[in-house]
Amino acid sequence: MAIPPTIQIDPEKKVLAINISGDLNSTSVRECRTQIESALTTLTGPAPCQWVTLNLATAKMVDSMGLNLVVSIYKAVHKAGGRMQVFYTSQNVQRTFHFTPAGSANRTGQSLTSLPRGSCCF
Repeated sequence: MAIPPTIQIDPEKKVLAINISGDLNSTSVRECRTQIESALTTLTGPAPCQWVTLNLATAKMVDSMGLNLVVSIYKAVHKAGGRMQVFYTSQNVQRTFHFTPAGSANRTGQSLTSLPRGSCCF
C-alpha cells in the first residue's frame, strides 16, 4: 500500500509543497491523485500559491502513470501562471524527465539535464 503524499501550504511564501514518499508509480498515483488535485485548488483564489514543489527525493523510479500525474500537476500550475520545481535524487528519475518534452526545455529555456542533478524547474 502506498503512503499518501504530505501536502503543505505556506500562504506567506505562496508555496504548495507536495512530498511523495517512495516511487511514483501506478500504485502510489491511485492513492495520492485526489489529494494532490484537491491541493492544486490553492493555485487560484484570493491568495493563490505561485510555486509548487514536488519532492521525489525518495523515488527510485517514475512510471508512465507517475509521469502523467507530474504532467497534470505541471499543466495546472502553468494554467494558473505559477512555477513548479521537482526535487529528485535518483538518476532513473532524471532519465524519465530527460525523455519527456519537459526535458528538452523548461519555462526558463534550460534543458532539465543541464540543471544541477537533484532538481528541475518548470
